Amino acid sequence: TAAPSYFPPVRLGVPPSISAKGYVALVDGGIFANDPGPRALEEARSISSTGDRSILLLSIGTGANRKKYAFDEVWKWGALEWIGPLLEIMFTDSAVEKQMKIATNDPAIKYVRLQADLENADIALDDSDPAAMAILTRVYQKLVELRKDEIDLVVQELSLPKSPQCGPKPGIDYERPQGARTHL
Repeated sequence: TAAPSYFPPVRLGVPPSISAKGYVALVDGGIFANDPGPRALEEARSISSTGDRSILLLSIGTGANRKKYAFDEVWKWGALEWIGPLLEIMFTDSAVEKQMKIATNDPAIKYVRLQADLENADIALDDSDPAAMAILTRVYQKLVELRKDEIDLVVQELSLPKSPQCGPKPGIDYERPQGARTHL
């Protein structure tokens, strides 16, 4: 991820067919598509030159916080008060998962969504203090334990030999600009 307000953009080397400059600058996909799954599915379908429609789509969520807001609490909120909660709602929206289940309702597509329940922990999107990291570590370890068999199958499938139709690994010439990043 490279959310502009938290992380710098990434410069990634790509073939000239994608960019004449030989690179693209990337920011967090949430800027234009909160869930990159539909775009990944579209791309996977477009690159199959053999007619093989089998696709494994692994989606790892940032954690679902099912925090509820009381009417009395939000009644007086203005635009500024809504900014944080709206981002939290957008990034944990269960509708995203439902849309992908509908889009992947094809026996040739294996869709695996890993989304931990944050257990109503109040962790801001940019919170990287040790207490928040401990909570995130605990809930994702719990998720891995609960879904170990399914994760093992995904790892096994990803470990199979790559098809000759697969292109080179993107980003093999990742380049980080020199100098300090200017923060506003």
